[in-house]
Amino acid sequence: MLNKDLQKIFDKYKKDNWLSGNFIPPEEKEKYRIMFIGQKPASYFTKNPDLEYLGNYNATFIDMGFQCFLKKYKLGKIYVTDMVKTKGDPGVDFKKEWNSNLDFKKCLEEEIIQYKPKVIVLMGNEVKEFFNENFGNLNILKKKIYHPAYLCMNPNATIKWDKQFKELRKLIKKTIKNHDKN
Repeated sequence: MLNKDLQKIFDKYKKDNWLSGNFIPPEEKEKYRIMFIGQKPASYFTKNPDLEYLGNYNATFIDMGFQCFLKKYKLGKIYVTDMVKTKGDPGVDFKKEWNSNLDFKKCLEEEIIQYKPKVIVLMGNEVKEFFNENFGNLNILKKKIYHPAYLCMNPNATIKWDKQFKELRKLIKKTIKNHDKN
């Protein structure tokens, strides 16, 4: 569930096939103002449109694994969104999709302005690359991690993700501590 200001952004841009960002896990309290950004909504919703109400990163077993890591590392409720806002098929050229609709960039920019994250976590190499091309001038701490789907494709992923989440947790604590001093 989005707060009313974030919802206004999606109401402004929303097309019928867009999925908005959301807060996960919903039962946690927000602690650090962390924004996770992925590529695009899962193709899962193309096959299961009746479950769109759950929101992206809340519907599949991959999403549940992602939430387990958020809880394990006590990150609290985080805001998660995607660069491309339309659900789509895997294998589609991400850069072509991103460049096909200028509203994707405008919407993401407004989400960032409205949410005011202290840390942005970019999920995957392509997201990092395109985000830095389009938003590299932002003075917000950015960190790249593997995308949650990586957990399913790589048998050693949990070890790698544990390491990335430990680093992320330390970075967040350090950032918050320095921010509170100023």
